[in-house]
Amino acid sequence: MAPVYADHPFKLIPDPRPEGEKTVNDMFDDVATEMACVHNCLIRGINAIYLQAPHIKPADQKPFLNFASLWGKMINMHHKEEEVVFFPNIEKLAGEPGIMEDNVEQHHLFHEGLERYIAYVQACLEGKEAYDGKTLVGFIDSFGAILTQHLTDEISTLMGLRKYGTEQFKEYPALASKLGEAALANAGSTTGIIFVMTCLDVNFENGRWTDFPPIPWIINMMFRYIHFWVHSDWWKFAPCDRLGSMRPLHAVPEE
Repeated sequence: MAPVYADHPFKLIPDPRPEGEKTVNDMFDDVATEMACVHNCLIRGINAIYLQAPHIKPADQKPFLNFASLWGKMINMHHKEEEVVFFPNIEKLAGEPGIMEDNVEQHHLFHEGLERYIAYVQACLEGKEAYDGKTLVGFIDSFGAILTQHLTDEISTLMGLRKYGTEQFKEYPALASKLGEAALANAGSTTGIIFVMTCLDVNFENGRWTDFPPIPWIINMMFRYIHFWVHSDWWKFAPCDRLGSMRPLHAVPEE
């Protein structure tokens, strides 16, 4: 059968910059497009889980469930950092309380389904539930469309902050940078960071994200060539290889 890639069923977020303005960036472009890159990692992750879940063999269940569990942790961590730090500070810069409230409200719309997914994966890991791929897909069906729509809508919200002007938002790049640094620090050097690196297609958008995340080259290589191997059995379910190139998914229907 033809190779299966993690580019569906949930759509990746396209470059949000207007046509004709894709070679010139300001701070609003930079933050929005980098956030879209992060969100696309999460979308590739859920696509990989969704497509492979029904085809996991018994010997692969534990590493696959660890990968699926980590995806849930990454989503929760990302949204907590946004709600606690990023969004409130954006509202302070804008001088308009509540402008990010719609985005927070979207978090609540998929929270219950996401928590059921996380609880089921954890119960399977602990042997309290028997793993069933169709059941896991059913959980994702209950929140996946709402979640991925939120991840897409948030980019439009960030692009819309341009109306406040660069002077009012002069601290915005530093705020976004701190969010990224905190995310890297909290992600885990052998878990979350490797998750991002194996869900980030470096060839996407003509290789624009080859140097993302913005860390020193030697640190990047340390993660990809050393830390990767700590949980290498998890990453065979990731959408990309350890160097960030999209590859056919590991668990697919047998011919």
